Amino acid sequence: MPFPKLAALPLLGTLALDILVLPTAHAEIAHTTLLTHFGIRPAWWPVLPIPPGWHQDTKAGNRLNAYALLPDGETWSSAPATITGTAQAGRYGKPATAISALMADDAQDAHDRDPDLTIQDEPTLTDGDGQTFRACSITPKNPKRSPYSRIAYGTEGQFLLTFTLNAKTRTALNSALPAFQTMIATYRERPNRPQPR
Repeated sequence: MPFPKLAALPLLGTLALDILVLPTAHAEIAHTTLLTHFGIRPAWWPVLPIPPGWHQDTKAGNRLNAYALLPDGETWSSAPATITGTAQAGRYGKPATAISALMADDAQDAHDRDPDLTIQDEPTLTDGDGQTFRACSITPKNPKRSPYSRIAYGTEGQFLLTFTLNAKTRTALNSALPAFQTMIATYRERPNRPQPR
């Protein structure tokens, strides 16, 4: 899975020192601490609304440093499509500039891994609070090298959010796209969101 960037961190284990995940109808940012090859690192991810027919995979989420969703009845390795959500705090500066910079970095990373893929802008998406998410799609020439992807970028307070739909085939992407769009449309900022430390 090429996105998000933080998913590439090699984890030695997950050390949950300060996790703030409560099941609610509203979104929130979960905060935890991960033990990686680089030492103990703070990690954040958005708690996503779960579309009908999908479920959360906490084991994959901890491994990827993301909130991970799978179609019901599937495992991470068997799923034809997956959805992840990540949050990055205070890395790129002002929100509008930050989203463009993050998208450019992600596009460069994707091309570095697979020079033959195509990245194109897609129509913006709107979350449950009316916030606009910029979106792009990634189409691989060889699906064995890279997944088909739809990625949405937005902000919540000081956090940059990345929601990613990865699929093994174009058909799987198109089948999962309504669930991805529903998840974003029902995502709402939780008023008492924890702030980065």
